[in-house]
Amino acid sequence: MVDGRADLFSLGVTLYQMLTAELPFNGETMANLIYNIANEKHPDIRRFRPELPACMVTIINKSLGKEAEQRYQSGKQMAATMKRCHEQVKDISA
Repeated sequence: MVDGRADLFSLGVTLYQMLTAELPFNGETMANLIYNIANEKHPDIRRFRPELPACMVTIINKSLGKEAEQRYQSGKQMAATMKRCHEQVKDISA
């Protein structure tokens, strides 16, 4: 079933790409790309950005969960988590 959680997956892909300048999934062909998205784990974002805070890594990983039940269940839930992460990072850098 395709619902809003698919959009949150897409947002996770966008965040990953914005933070790393890399796509989380690649493939030589469209079929290979689709297979990788459905079956392969994305590379650990800290491979490209080891300085990212743990909360951001968690947001990316949860967003890119293979099963919709693993992902954020609503945009509101994801936004609240991102806000908490921002507050944590802001407090650390102050």
